[in-house]
Amino acid sequence: MSLTIGVIQGGPVSLREPEDFCALMASCGIRGVEVCTGPRGAHDPADLVAYLARWDQATAAAGLVISSLNCSLQPDRRDDIALLFRAAADRGLGIVKVDVSPYDVRDPYEPLLAHACENWTALVPLAREYGIKTVAEVHPKIVCHSPSAMRRMLEGLDPAWVGAIYDPGNMVFEGWEDPWEAVDILGPYLAHLHVKNLGWRRTAEGKWECPSVALTEGQVDWPEVCRQLARVGYQGWGVLEFLAPEMDNAEWIRRDVQALAAAINQED
Repeated sequence: MSLTIGVIQGGPVSLREPEDFCALMASCGIRGVEVCTGPRGAHDPADLVAYLARWDQATAAAGLVISSLNCSLQPDRRDDIALLFRAAADRGLGIVKVDVSPYDVRDPYEPLLAHACENWTALVPLAREYGIKTVAEVHPKIVCHSPSAMRRMLEGLDPAWVGAIYDPGNMVFEGWEDPWEAVDILGPYLAHLHVKNLGWRRTAEGKWECPSVALTEGQVDWPEVCRQLARVGYQGWGVLEFLAPEMDNAEWIRRDVQALAAAINQED
């Protein structure tokens, strides 16, 4: 399997300046950065050019590349999304993540899914125009919270222009499906991978919580995930996420990079 290890600009570590962030990640064996726009990045599309230019310089100085762009825009914000697609195309990037409508458990699911399908169908001509694949993330509390729900949302759309981010860590919180089934269900829409681990535990007050933990310590069996990705011929990025405050240090980052590399390179 050809999987390149990257990192997303998210979590406490993303509060570092781009130059410091990139230098740290390069020193830990990271090859690329998924740059976020929106709340964690350029708040106004007018700021986008200067914001991304700084990330161009920071990644290049550290010997990294920008792997993809990650925005928090809803898919009906097509004018703003077009700016991101143009910026990605100018950099030769192939993937831009766009948000999906959240759901309220009190609302009927089918109308929400139908609305999401309409919005994502409308993104296809825009993605084709700029030569970009736009991807949705399997994520808790949104319409596509599992691979099965994602496939329902994307079914019938051209996988050359739309796809899915497989995120087993998110699926620990909601939407779990076995890795074998998950990659088969996503099928031609499997386009990108987010890498982290979570684990359920009780607090001292007896409540359940699901914090982010080290890659080798949570409920996701990453060697098994990588075996299934290899089985279906996945080639692309595996983008690590460091979401907890204690993860903002080189030792932790390097340990997770090594764990992911071992899972990628395991013997059959």
